[in-house]
Amino acid sequence: MKRKFNIIVWQEWDNFVTRVLENNVSSFWATKDEALKSTYEALELYYEKEKSEDNYMILKPSLLEYDFA
Repeated sequence: MKRKFNIIVWQEWDNFVTRVLENNVSSFWATKDEALKSTYEALELYYEKEKSEDNYMILKPSLLEYDFA
């Protein structure tokens, strides 16, 4: 199955940080290319288990609010 993801990239001091918006997979590295490569690898690992399963289902999800002051 082919999937598309939205990845944000920003620089934080000497590192580039990435975050996948759909699942919060993230990574950081010294260069943007290395950070993205690490993110792609992390995505593959994240979905590796799903490839071997016939069904993937989230049961009874909850949405929680948290106020931080």
